[in-house]
Formats: sequence, structure tokens, C-alpha cells
Amino acid sequence: MKTILSSVALAAAALCASVPAAAAPVLSFSATSNAIGVGGSTTITATLSGLGADILSGYDLTFVYNPAVLQLNVIGLNGFLGSSLGATLTGGPGAYGLDDASVDSDLTLAANQADSFTMFTFDLVGLANGATTFTLGASPDFDRNFLGFADVNGDPQPLNVDVGSICIAVGTGSCDNRVPEPASYGLAGVALLAAGIAGRRRRAQTTKA
Repeated sequence: MKTILSSVALAAAALCASVPAAAAPVLSFSATSNAIGVGGSTTITATLSGLGADILSGYDLTFVYNPAVLQLNVIGLNGFLGSSLGATLTGGPGAYGLDDASVDSDLTLAANQADSFTMFTFDLVGLANGATTFTLGASPDFDRNFLGFADVNGDPQPLNVDVGSICIAVGTGSCDNRVPEPASYGLAGVALLAAGIAGRRRRAQTTKA
């Protein structure tokens, strides 16, 4: 009997080990053209995919690129947060920051938010010969903060997102445009962002009610 039970336990353990961990959502970038002339234009689309059972309730992101090669003219926002506090633009050429948070309940977001959606579009113009990567800044504290479901206290919790990148070549510049494997980054420091957004969300929801 012990032998049988041991075999069953080993089989169950092997089965559990074979079940892959849930993949993190991915922020990917695509462009209407990866190679443009000086004075030419391209539009980069930032898409969040693979949310699954998760939600995106807020974000604080910094988009980085070489401002000597590309000029960012227009940023398009998609209404993926439902009712929100309103997006804020910070920073400047080469490192533009965007942040916003939903004031809808998590249940409302879960019911209405798609598994994949466009977050932003960026209209850019080539300034000079060269090539540049367009992605999020590397700092987990200030550049790539994503928030998901709230805890029992109403504080949005960090959402782990794998972040990709894209290369744009201008004029005689070149890049092979191989997008690196998305890398997961630590989320230390997001608690402060989450606490601040939680307070703003609660106040907005109270006013809304």
C-alpha cells in the first residue's frame, strides 16, 4: 500500500511540475515603418496583451528613445482604463512620462477590459541619420510601474509585465530590429505609487458615488 501511495504521490508531483506558470502580460511595440528617411514619419503602437484574469488599473511609465534621432510629435491615448483620473504627461524629449489610474471598481474593469488592447500610439519624425531603441526606461521604481487588482485595503497591487522594445532606423542609420526577449523587472518602490493612486481612486470613487 505504501508503495502504491508513494507512486501516486510522485505522479501527482510530476503532474504539478509539468503545469507551466501563468505567463505575465506583455507590453510590445510595433511600427508602421522601422526604417524612415530624415524628415520621414512613423507611428509606434504600444500594445498590452495576455492580461488573462488580471486587470490594469493604473500605470506610471517613462518612454525612452534618442531625441537626436527621433522627434515625438503626438501621443495618442486609448480609453482602456474606463473612467480615470486623467493622464498626466511629464518629462521631455527622449524620456516622456505618462501616468493615470482608473476610478472604476476592479469588478467593472474586469468585466470591460479586454485581454489585449492598444495603450498608446506615438507619432514620430526622423531628425538625423542614426538608429534608436524605443522602449520603457529601466528603473522599476519610476519608469515601468503597472498596477492591477487592489488588496483588501483598496490599495492597487503591482502587476508584473514583461516589456519589449523596438528599433527605428533613420536615413543611413540601421538596426536589425530584433526585439529582445521581454525582461521582467522588480517592482520595489511601487508600493508608494500604489498607495498614492489608491487614495486618489478612493476619493474619486466617493465623489462619483
